[in-house]
Amino acid sequence: MSDGEDGYRAVRTLLFMDVMEYTRLLVEDERGTISRWRGFVDYVENAVLPRYSGRIVHSLGDGLLLDFDDVRMGVEAALFLQQVIAGFNQGHPESSHFFLRMGMEVSTFEVDGRDVYGRGAMLGARLMSMAGPGECVVSGTIHKQLAPTEDLEIADLGLCYLKHLATPVRAYRVGPPGAKPVVDVSRLSSRLVPSIAVVPFETRQRDGSSLAVGDIVAEEIIYAISRTRQMDVISRLSTRVFRNTDWTPRDLAEQLNVDYVLAGQYRTDGDTITLESELVEAGAERVVWAQRLELRMQDVLQGDGEAIGRIVADLSNSILSHELMRARTFPLPNLQSYSLLLAGVNLLHSPSLEDFMRAHEMLETVAKRVTRQSVPRAWLAKWHVMRTHQGWSTDVDEDSRMARENCKQALDSDPTSSLALAIDGLVHTHVLHDLDTAYDRYQEAVHSNPNDPIAWLLKGALHAFRDEGDLAVGHTQRALSLSPLDPHRYYFESLAATAFLAARRYDMSLVFAQRSLRNNPAHTSTLRAKLISELNLGYERRAARTAEELLRLEPGFTVSGWKQRSPSAAFPIGSEWADALKGAGLPD
Repeated sequence: MSDGEDGYRAVRTLLFMDVMEYTRLLVEDERGTISRWRGFVDYVENAVLPRYSGRIVHSLGDGLLLDFDDVRMGVEAALFLQQVIAGFNQGHPESSHFFLRMGMEVSTFEVDGRDVYGRGAMLGARLMSMAGPGECVVSGTIHKQLAPTEDLEIADLGLCYLKHLATPVRAYRVGPPGAKPVVDVSRLSSRLVPSIAVVPFETRQRDGSSLAVGDIVAEEIIYAISRTRQMDVISRLSTRVFRNTDWTPRDLAEQLNVDYVLAGQYRTDGDTITLESELVEAGAERVVWAQRLELRMQDVLQGDGEAIGRIVADLSNSILSHELMRARTFPLPNLQSYSLLLAGVNLLHSPSLEDFMRAHEMLETVAKRVTRQSVPRAWLAKWHVMRTHQGWSTDVDEDSRMARENCKQALDSDPTSSLALAIDGLVHTHVLHDLDTAYDRYQEAVHSNPNDPIAWLLKGALHAFRDEGDLAVGHTQRALSLSPLDPHRYYFESLAATAFLAARRYDMSLVFAQRSLRNNPAHTSTLRAKLISELNLGYERRAARTAEELLRLEPGFTVSGWKQRSPSAAFPIGSEWADALKGAGLPD
C-alpha cells in the first residue's frame, strides 16, 4: 500500500454485479422491484460483507460494486450471493425473478473514500458482460490465486476480446453455468473441420426426363469433397431422403449435425446442364455462397472432375472466408473449434504480423480445448518455426523450444499423425538443422499417410536443401497434385520453386515463384527463389529489383545471416544460392 495525493494504492479484489433485465422489471412492477432490490442490498451490507471482509463501493439502481481484501473471500461471497438472490425470488413469478451476472478482477487500484480507480476496474466490468444470468466470470489473475477444491467448479472460457481492450484476456467461469450462458462451453464441438451435407439437386423440369441428374451431381460433389481434408461430408445415403421434401437448413443441422448445407436446382437443355447452387450456414440459415454454372451432360455422366472441382474449390474458399470473418468478429470462446483451426491455419500463412499473432491465439485456444488431438499442437509448432523463419521472433531460443515442445505433445497424442510427423520433420530441418532425423520423420509421415500433401511437400523441400533436385521436384509436384484446391497454394508453389531451383531448372522455378507471389507478395523465401532464378537466367536488372523488394520487406537481411539459418548451408547448393544472393547486390 502507498499513499497518494488524494488516496492510496492497494491490491483489491473487485466484484461487479447487476440485475439482468432490470428495466423490464421496473416497467412491470416499479415499487415491488425497488423494494426487493433495497432489501437485497441491505442484506448484503449487513449480513454478508462483514462475514467476507468486504465493503460496498457503489450501490447503483440495478447493481453493486463490492471490494474485498482477499480473492478467495471475494469468490466465496460471489457464489453465496447467487444463493441469496434466489431467496429474494421466492413467492414471485418466474418472469419477475432477479438474476445476477458478475465479473471479478484483482489488481492494484487507486483507492479513496469515494471510489476505486484503474484499468482493473474497467476489466472487471467488461468480464461481467461475459457472464450469463446466475454466473460469475473472473480474470486469469483471479484464477491463478484460486487453489483447486472439489466444491469449486471452474470452466475455462478461453481468450476473450472485450470492448475497448486492444488485447484479449483469458476468462474463467466460477460456479455452475446459468440457464442461458453467454459462453456455452458445452456446445463447442471438438471437431476440427466443418461438416457439410450435399442434398440432391432438384429439377425445374416436370417431364421426368432428367430426374437422376441431381443425384449424380450431388454424388460427384460428395466424392470430390471426401478426397479433401478440409471438410467432413455426410454420406449420400443420409441426404437422399431429403430430396423433394419440405426441409430447411436448420432441419439438417439438427438431424445430421452439420454446419453447412449445399443444395440447389438444375435444368437441362440438350447436352447442357444449368446448375444453380447455394451454400447455407445451416444453424443460422444464412446464404454464404451462390453460383450459377453450366456443365456438359457428357462430362457429368463420365465423371469428368474439372467442373465439379471448380464447384468444390469455390465452396471451400467460401467456407474458409466465412469462418475467417467469424473468427475476426466473435470472441474466441464463442467460436467452434473448427472455426478457430481454419482461421488460425489461414492467418498462420498471412504476411501481416498482426494476423500472424492472432493465429497463435486461435491455435492455442483450440489446443487447450481439445487436449487429446495432435493437429492443433502440430500447427502451433509450425507457428513457432515460421516466427523465426519470418524474422518476427523476439526470442529465437524460446521459439525453438516451444516448437519442439508442441511437436512432442502432438506426437504424444498421436504417434502416427502424418501432419505431426511432417511438422516434426520441419522442426528438425529449420530449428535443429538435423536433416537426417528430418528425413526419417518425413519417411514415417508418408508411410503413415501416402496421400498427405504436407508431408510430400516438406519432404520435397528437404531434398532441395540437400541438393537432390530431381527428388525435390517429384515430391513437390506430387504434393500439388494431392492438394489442387489447397487455400494455401502459394506455400506449395513457393516450395515447388525451391525444388526447381535445386534441379537447376530456373525457368520453371521462376514460373512457380511468380505464381506464388501473386497470392502472397510478401513471402521473402519466394522472393529469394525468384531472385536466384532471374540471375541464373541472365535477368540481372530484374534480379536487382527483386533484391530491393526483399530488403524493403526484410531490412536486416544479410547473406551470412541467411546461411547461418538455412538448412542448405552445408551442401553445395547452399553455396550456389549464397553466391547468387550476393551477386544480386544483397549485403554479405
